[in-house]
Amino acid sequence: MTKKFNIRFSSRDKHKLPISYKLVEYLEDFVIENILKEKKIIIHAKSNILLALMFIGQSKEYESNLVESVLKPYYVSSENLKTYDYILPYYSIKEATNPIERILELVFDSLKLFFSEYYKKVDEAFLDETWKKLDKNYLLGIQYPAVNRDIKNAYTYHGY
Repeated sequence: MTKKFNIRFSSRDKHKLPISYKLVEYLEDFVIENILKEKKIIIHAKSNILLALMFIGQSKEYESNLVESVLKPYYVSSENLKTYDYILPYYSIKEATNPIERILELVFDSLKLFFSEYYKKVDEAFLDETWKKLDKNYLLGIQYPAVNRDIKNAYTYHGY
């Protein structure tokens, strides 16, 4: 069964980071339990949500170290899936002393953008307090770089 809220990473091959699916699963479950259920949003919606996070290198079009929304949300009717696309700066992770910690910061920034734009019931103060509940010891203990078999599922949406 597909979750109501999904996170998937994507990238061009040269910008693919070795992230474990364990990080993705933890974050999805965390958002569902601590944000969606708490604020009573999305859980009973007809469609599922996919937060698509793409790592991108610097280019003429993208020179930022910030998370940015790139497209309007779009609906994939065959999958009953509403997708929200965000780009994340590849080099700010690649050059980070602790890549997992930087990935978590960028995912949090993505969530802030998503909820502030589409779900006003979820304000920034609530997100800041909720984010403090993350089990950072567990997340920082996930192998990075991850082994190949663990990477694949962080980049693939299983509803397709």
